[in-house]
Amino acid sequence: MKWMAGAGEYQLTGDFESDLNRFILIEDMEEEERMDKEFEQMVIDENIKNERERAIQRILFFNPMFDRDMAEDWVNEDEREKKEKEELDDWLENATDEEMIDKEPNFFFMFRTDIGLDPIPIWSYDKDWKEKEKRMPNETAEQYKNRAFPPEYLKKIHEEKKKTIEESQAKREEENKQKKLRKKRALVNDLKRLIEENQTELEELRAKNTEGFSEYQKEHHQSKIDYCEEVIPIYKARLTDSNYLDLYWDELSQ
Repeated sequence: MKWMAGAGEYQLTGDFESDLNRFILIEDMEEEERMDKEFEQMVIDENIKNERERAIQRILFFNPMFDRDMAEDWVNEDEREKKEKEELDDWLENATDEEMIDKEPNFFFMFRTDIGLDPIPIWSYDKDWKEKEKRMPNETAEQYKNRAFPPEYLKKIHEEKKKTIEESQAKREEENKQKKLRKKRALVNDLKRLIEENQTELEELRAKNTEGFSEYQKEHHQSKIDYCEEVIPIYKARLTDSNYLDLYWDELSQ
């Protein structure tokens, strides 16, 4: 079933909450699109060419409770943030490694080395880490990097990380193994139960006195015996196949 939502076509899913949320989203999108068109037409009608004035008028148009001072503050803040970002991007592009360390060591590790922010420098947990973090007089960026991450420190971190990864992998493998074992245990237990149930039923059927049974009752009785005699070997075969043997060896190895 299809239902018209605004100017678009909407397919109901049968989930009320999902349908309602999607409908509200579509309504909001269509309303925003309509207001965008109205604003663009207003800009044309009023012949607004200045980009700053256009930004101010857009804020006023979409926020009727704002006055002009509030809209101008918004635009000023956007312009300030944009300028700061441009200045930072320009500085990151042109600063030397040493200038970057002096301003913010993390910038250097993040943008000028292959270390990034993980691991952290060797002095990070020292009480005087702020002093140690500072670049020494005439210390080059390469010297600073080696002081922050001595080879033996990096080796230790890499070994610890490798150990953690190996332990996590071993844990996942053991969890997967136990999951498979649980499935095999369940299968083996089901097969053993079925064998026991059918053997018990077969014994009861064979011991049952059928004297006085009609031909139909005798045939029905015999069909039950035949069924039990047929399925018991099948269940036993499945029990002694790879499922049972794998379970046996897996448990034996622990």
